[in-house]
Amino acid sequence: MLRIHHLQQHLRTFDTILSTTTDFAGVYDRNGRVAYANQALLDFWGLKLEDAIGKNFFDLGYPHDLAARLRSQIQQVFDTKEEVKDELRYSRTGIGGYREYIFQPVFDSDGNVESVVASTRDVSDRKRIEEALRDAKARLETTLYAGEIATWTWDIGENRVLADENPARLFSVTQEDAAGGPSHQYLAAIHPDDRSRVETTVSEAIRGPGRLYELDYRVIQADGSVRWVTARGKVERDAEGKAVQFPGVLIDITQRKHAEERARELRLEAVAATAKFRALFEQSRVLACILTLDGTVIDANRICLDECGYQTRDVLGRPFWETVWWRVNKTVQSKIRNAITHAAQGKAYTEELPFHWADCTERIGDFALHPIHDEDGNVIFLYPTGVDITDRKRAQESLRRLTETLELQVHTGTQELQLRNSEILQQSEQLRDLTYRLQQTQDNERRHIARELHDSAGQLITALSMNLAVIARTAQDSPVNEKVKEGQALVQQLSKEIRTMSYLLHPPLLDEAGLSGAISWYLEGLNQRSGLKIDLRISQDFGRLPDEMEMAVFRIIQECLTNIHRHSGADSVEVELMRTPKNVYLEIQDNGRGIATEKLAALQRAGVGITGMRERARRLGGTIDIDSSNRGTRVTVTFPIRLVEVA
Repeated sequence: MLRIHHLQQHLRTFDTILSTTTDFAGVYDRNGRVAYANQALLDFWGLKLEDAIGKNFFDLGYPHDLAARLRSQIQQVFDTKEEVKDELRYSRTGIGGYREYIFQPVFDSDGNVESVVASTRDVSDRKRIEEALRDAKARLETTLYAGEIATWTWDIGENRVLADENPARLFSVTQEDAAGGPSHQYLAAIHPDDRSRVETTVSEAIRGPGRLYELDYRVIQADGSVRWVTARGKVERDAEGKAVQFPGVLIDITQRKHAEERARELRLEAVAATAKFRALFEQSRVLACILTLDGTVIDANRICLDECGYQTRDVLGRPFWETVWWRVNKTVQSKIRNAITHAAQGKAYTEELPFHWADCTERIGDFALHPIHDEDGNVIFLYPTGVDITDRKRAQESLRRLTETLELQVHTGTQELQLRNSEILQQSEQLRDLTYRLQQTQDNERRHIARELHDSAGQLITALSMNLAVIARTAQDSPVNEKVKEGQALVQQLSKEIRTMSYLLHPPLLDEAGLSGAISWYLEGLNQRSGLKIDLRISQDFGRLPDEMEMAVFRIIQECLTNIHRHSGADSVEVELMRTPKNVYLEIQDNGRGIATEKLAALQRAGVGITGMRERARRLGGTIDIDSSNRGTRVTVTFPIRLVEVA
């Protein structure tokens, strides 16, 4: 304690000096007890010296971890006999900051550490400045990177370039070379068209004292893409004026260049668009104006004004609804004023309105009012247009009257035509009935003639044949015997011909055996007479049909085969007759030369044979289809059975 007391007396000598400083100063023993404290430290503790002597850090209100650390630093000085420095963050009584601590040993005469002098100063401001500098540097680096701004320094003497990562990236230089690589790597990346200009500008900056270096040029990157940069810098010189360093910045202005190029293109497009607009606006014969949002006229095309007999001064600067076109009609003025209010809110307006020329002639205009929007969709101007449709309206009215007249005439003509059509249809129906009756009469007459030929002529021929037979027996040795024999042969041939004619007129088998037997007999005879090969396909159980249908089918087959024999040049024919519960189907197919399309169309319109067949089928509710080509002709007939049976 004597030594500590001696030290206290010694320190009082410096107390005056220590009390004038804001730094804290204190003397501590090995256990961290206070042997001395200057006034600044006492004020910090809020104690008097006599109250502080003998207290350790844990008794002075320090946080436990801070007190333990201070004790540890003092113990380290006692152990190592060396000065210890530390920087600690503190917070006491609401006050926080950083303090720098210096712990220095105090030796006795034997060279042992007898106490430790601790001095501390508040370095909070310095720490805040350092932290602010670090933050500023980080923000600067972030800003430079985000803005693609690069910094570089060219050591002219050693020809080395120090650069950050941005120029290294722009010039495709490795990070190792960016830390001090030769300048020619950067020069090689400059676009060939810009390289000589860059070299000249750099040389001028080095030669000219105080001259700033600023230049835009292109850089070709490793992938072949081209970037625009702007380089700025100033040469630094030594005391003798020799250029030693060349620091500067490099900014990627590719987007700006593209934007400038696009802006230049847009300006050219705008100029062209404006020229086109003015040409269309001024030369159009359509009324066209430009209005402010309150309806004031700020522009009007000249040609339309001239056509109406007005001058520019008659409309410019006036509310549009009060201009000369609408001066007579208050109702129209009100409509246009309301339309302008709505158009200023983005709603278009169209209507046919009357307007007046300068000579008071009333005209009709197809009027429209449209809002003009900017790129953001805001209405900036109003654009009224009008087309003089007076002549068109007059023409429409004339056309309407003409149309009404024509409609009346057409209606009258239609009624007459309908009457005539009705008469024609009636006549056609009468013709069909007449045709049917004619066919019925023809069939009946054929049946009668056939019966007469068979009964009367047949009996006479039979009697004649019997008489000739008697004569032949009595005149065997007579010279007329040969003539008698010739007569007998002619009578037999006549009998055969009459019988054939009778059968063709009305085959008795049609009444006796039905359609199947009559068709077979007819086809066999036709084959013998014409040599035409005919293939008939008909089921054994085909059965009977109504008399009228059997007659119609037989006559259609007869008509078709007669035409085939006379006109087709065919050597074979297929005839198929079949029936279902609902229909009877007849198909006749030959292998002849066919019928030309034009001729077939004419035959179907006016051919007697085809017309007769169609009429027979129609009468029974049937249809006939004829299909012909160079490979032959096919006739298909369909009859509904039930319709006939019901009829």
